[in-house]
Amino acid sequence: MDYTGTLGMLRGKTVIGLAGRVSDRKLATEIDRQRGRFSEPMVIELLPGALSNTLITVCKKKGAAFAIASDVLGREGIYPLDVESEALTKKALRALRSEDFSRIIRPLFYWYRLRRACLGAAILEEALTDETYSVIILGASELLADVLWRVCRRGGVGFSASVKKIPTFSRRLRTIRSFGKMRILLNERLARWLKLFSILLRSLGKGEKGKPVDCLILTTLPTERATWMPLIGKMPDDVRVAVVTNHGGMLRDVPSGILSYNLDAWIRPGRLSRWIERYRRYWEIARELPDLLPTLLWRGLDLGEFARGWLLVMLRQVYWVLLSPAAALEELLNRVKPRLIIGLTERLEFNNLAYQIAREKGIPTLTIEAHDMIWDTPLFGPVAADRMAVSGEYSAEIYAKGGAPREKLIITGQPSFDRLAGYRETEPTEDSGERLLVVITQPPDVALTADMRCEMIEGALLVGREIPNLRVAIKPHPRENLDDLRLLLNELGAPLEILLPKKLDLYKLLATSDVVLTAFSTVGVEAIMLGRPVVVLKTDFKPSVLPYVDSTAVLRARNTEEVAEAVKRALSDERVKEELARGRQKYIAKYECAADGSSTARVTELILEMMGGGNHA
Repeated sequence: MDYTGTLGMLRGKTVIGLAGRVSDRKLATEIDRQRGRFSEPMVIELLPGALSNTLITVCKKKGAAFAIASDVLGREGIYPLDVESEALTKKALRALRSEDFSRIIRPLFYWYRLRRACLGAAILEEALTDETYSVIILGASELLADVLWRVCRRGGVGFSASVKKIPTFSRRLRTIRSFGKMRILLNERLARWLKLFSILLRSLGKGEKGKPVDCLILTTLPTERATWMPLIGKMPDDVRVAVVTNHGGMLRDVPSGILSYNLDAWIRPGRLSRWIERYRRYWEIARELPDLLPTLLWRGLDLGEFARGWLLVMLRQVYWVLLSPAAALEELLNRVKPRLIIGLTERLEFNNLAYQIAREKGIPTLTIEAHDMIWDTPLFGPVAADRMAVSGEYSAEIYAKGGAPREKLIITGQPSFDRLAGYRETEPTEDSGERLLVVITQPPDVALTADMRCEMIEGALLVGREIPNLRVAIKPHPRENLDDLRLLLNELGAPLEILLPKKLDLYKLLATSDVVLTAFSTVGVEAIMLGRPVVVLKTDFKPSVLPYVDSTAVLRARNTEEVAEAVKRALSDERVKEELARGRQKYIAKYECAADGSSTARVTELILEMMGGGNHA
């Protein structure tokens, strides 16, 4: 896609930097305000995803130049920042002298705090030119705005910012709602105790009794169901399995006959008081932060104040938020006495806290690689559990590179992909001779703008008109706005019946397809594993963070015409078909083990081995 805001155009007298969520109205007002001052504004994205499709539309309507983060730095410029900010994270957390707390907050502090500060500062510095005399920052927190102000001061450029207050527990008053109507102002400390008291009341009314279990599966996100459900089904009958969550609604998916525990029912006053006392130690760290971390130098900037500010927020918030779940989990573990704890998303603070509690009790822990795409970045590094089941050699290499001991990483494949094996032999072509092109869409965001989605669908419609027996079907993402898609189809003159229901069986659809068209989706991997030709819309040939996009397992297209041409080649060019088949084999061999449908069996074997007691790290 041809963005107007490339580096060569970053020469406006005023730079409007987007460092967080900003309304389209606010951006439009700021553009008009700068032009009213006889200044031509240039809008840049300081954090990936800040310049949403809606805001891009505002820039286009106003005729303002704009640039997204990857346009300014490129992937080759972003990766070094990932590494540098990860090194800063290690330095900052070492200064805390609290290994247990550092383990819990490390992914959150690195990815959403220090990395953002480094990215925003590097992008802004790249955008400043001799002709820039003023920078306006929208959507930044107070702490990030201070970092960006230092960049501008160093460059001799004027600076102003509309900042957001960072969330802390230091405010004297807090507004709460009573019965959904009345608003009451409470002292912050009193609000905390009332919250804990209400949790205790709900818990005391449950009166649950725990039964001993062998394996306790900790689930926190709805997407994890596709991983733990196959494991439950594969477990031997003599292994007692239970599912526990801090989100009660997720227990509706637990099969009958399997124990399930909602942590809300397991908070006891005694345990809670001990965790509150434990929490007091971290207040001591908070007081010492200026001495523990006086400076944090990066590229000539001191990020010490930024780091101290967010560490203070986390010291006050993270443990307070986790106090009641921690007390509940400890109570549950004492009652059910599991031989193994399994977590399903290795980067969540709650899971890392659970591994810490289990370690203190001598219970071995296993984490299973989350069902999402990973790429070469320090985000995927240290593993808090004793062992981790990963999807392939590629994942193992990334985690090992990020600091995870290689002996912790066991290549098993992803259980959620095993269901693909049952569809692999499905014949895509029907007796009628009709062939099927499946278009996988996503809601517009940083990975797929509305213009890209339009180009993708337009390319599919174009080739559908050129090949008489080719049927085009659009599978929307579960989060996608169907009205938005229907409007787009009307604008393109396409029949609405090509839009499929959201809840259609995805694997069955992919298995009956002849070609799959996508832009940025895990579905591309699933189609590859099903042996289906995949066409990927990517508007440039810069390296992608998703390995399948750059592999020989897919055909890439940059625009509508190339999409149509790639689909034709995938359908009719025998040489291309053979090359794609070889590419799929290479990709699966390196990145996935689930092509054989035995990943669940391998993870189950690992679980049984760890419950044997001889492999606890």
